[in-house]
Amino acid sequence: MKRSISLPSDVFADLEREARIEGSTISAVITKALESWLRRQRGLQAVAEWEAEHGPLTAEELAAADAELDRAFAEAAQYASELPQ
Repeated sequence: MKRSISLPSDVFADLEREARIEGSTISAVITKALESWLRRQRGLQAVAEWEAEHGPLTAEELAAADAELDRAFAEAAQYASELPQ
């Protein structure tokens, strides 16, 4: 699907540079960024819905979530470091 959007010139220049560095297209970089943003938005919405039903997350629950994210990021970094270049 084709759509027309407007971007500030400095953002577009950065986008072109990053796409070139990745060996990708501008459309692919935008798609990847929007997919990430949409996943984050869905996650935030899920948390808001949960908190509306159960109340705010506690400090302990947030700390457990942070620890799990740290573990997941470390695991992903380890996996990425083992990929052939």
